[in-house]
Amino acid sequence: MDYFLNRNIRTFSVQLQKYVIFCACGGAVKILCLIVLGNVVLCEYRFKEAVDGTMHLAAQGNVLFQQCEPWKTIKEDPTRCQNDLFQCLQLLKAIAILLEPVMPTVAEKLWQQLGETGNVHETSVQHCLEPLTSGTKLSKPKVLFQKLDDETIEQMTAKLNTRIKSAVAQAK
Repeated sequence: MDYFLNRNIRTFSVQLQKYVIFCACGGAVKILCLIVLGNVVLCEYRFKEAVDGTMHLAAQGNVLFQQCEPWKTIKEDPTRCQNDLFQCLQLLKAIAILLEPVMPTVAEKLWQQLGETGNVHETSVQHCLEPLTSGTKLSKPKVLFQKLDDETIEQMTAKLNTRIKSAVAQAK
């Protein structure tokens, strides 16, 4: 495990020198660590941890987006806005790659929305740090996850509780 982690950290460190995610906001090392850890837990088939880590990565992206305020910088500093949005899109590429083993359909939809060529299902984690092709036309964003209303959540919870009770009863 230590050898695997160290080898991946060295590989990503070399790639990081070529291209730094979040250079504007200074979060490159944190993002790099999340990507490396995502790779480690996926290789160990710890899917819940992989999804949790990827969701944490997405939350960091949301923080970045809010801090960079592209809705303001588009008027004040268009070049900065362009760079900030590029960094956010780069993070989405990493999220698509890390989600692929556990949410392949979502990963594929995100990959297509980013205008990426190739097949996300055949892309390695090392591609997380490869820069997007500048100037790629993005398709119109589509919702990847539908919000569940309270009634649906209650129905799903009731169904889960019924299944749990049944499993406990059968185990006795």
